[in-house]
Amino acid sequence: MHEEVGGEASLVVLVRAPEGSQAADSADVGEEIAADLREHDGIVSVHAFSDPGMSDPLSSDGGRTGMVVAHIEGTLAEQTEISTELVDQLSQERGDGTEVLVGGSAPMIALSSQQVIKDLGLAEGIAVPITLVLLLVVFGSVVSAVLPLAVGAFAVFGAFFSTWIIAQLTDVSIFSINPITALGLGLAIDYSLLLVSRFREELGRRGLERSSP
Repeated sequence: MHEEVGGEASLVVLVRAPEGSQAADSADVGEEIAADLREHDGIVSVHAFSDPGMSDPLSSDGGRTGMVVAHIEGTLAEQTEISTELVDQLSQERGDGTEVLVGGSAPMIALSSQQVIKDLGLAEGIAVPITLVLLLVVFGSVVSAVLPLAVGAFAVFGAFFSTWIIAQLTDVSIFSINPITALGLGLAIDYSLLLVSRFREELGRRGLERSSP
């Protein structure tokens, strides 16, 4: 594919005609999809198995299955946005039984980003309540237990805001969210535990001093 279409394709559309159909049936769908992609402002090039001379590299031996590959221009965020729009548009079921599957680097990044956000919410939804219970057991005080989580939340949201500012100037990986939450909560809890423990030690020491003759 690299040799035939000139580099990595941002969007790959697989067209598979139903059993017993003719090769021309899938070619008609391929031409329709290629025409729609060529009309899109964000697409810079399209190669379809229905194009002259592209049947051999982009279609199966029987011609029932073929690929339409496209290159999306713009930044990574723009490519992701366009690919999400095209996936919803092209993946609709067709009345003639033709199966259309959409893949490529841009849709993969978009799906990975969505999954990272979903998994992060699930992980934090499990970790934060468990951490709060453990802190309650360790400190025996609601205020002392909530303090590390409050500091962690402040650190995480502050880092998110800083990352958002950086993202306005350059591309930032979606996976940066994971270390932000992990380091933000982890360091906040560690240092809060240290401060609260030392504070209690100091209170105990001063109490002993006041009670001494």
